Amino acid sequence: MKLWRCSKDQNKSIQVRNLKIPYRVEHRDVKHPRIEVKPDKDVLVILPPDASSPEELLEEHKGWVQEKISTIDEMISELGLDDEEIEEKLILFGDAYNLKLEDGAYDISIENGSVEVSAPRDVDGLVHFRNWLREELRDKLTDFSEALASEVEVEYNKLYIRSQKTKWA
Repeated sequence: MKLWRCSKDQNKSIQVRNLKIPYRVEHRDVKHPRIEVKPDKDVLVILPPDASSPEELLEEHKGWVQEKISTIDEMISELGLDDEEIEEKLILFGDAYNLKLEDGAYDISIENGSVEVSAPRDVDGLVHFRNWLREELRDKLTDFSEALASEVEVEYNKLYIRSQKTKWA
């Protein structure tokens, strides 16, 4: 029986087919309960303050949880990595890289399996990287969107890249 790693102090799990999947429970100020499956396959059940048991929610959505874990496993396998290696990597445009943050002039270079981000000491290198990444995505998606729009004979006005979180998919 395969056991997925989950966060510390874990002793709850749900049985899905022949897999025993551990999960964590957090009570938050939310109206509706939800389940999150993190990239490291950590399963988190978020419940309203007055809710007591996550088992019913997990039982109802255990197929969805299994599907998400399988999708993550497929992605890790396609990259040729194992579960431990994936936690230390940055996945960028379908390839795995080591991320290195350095002090220095603004610069981002990708070579030899590493993404090196340089920024002045008083600037957050990750903010610099996120802004660079947003522009790279815009360039790649603009080319793709233009080709797709031409193929299906539609026009679009503008492409937006936003930072947002999604729930349930």
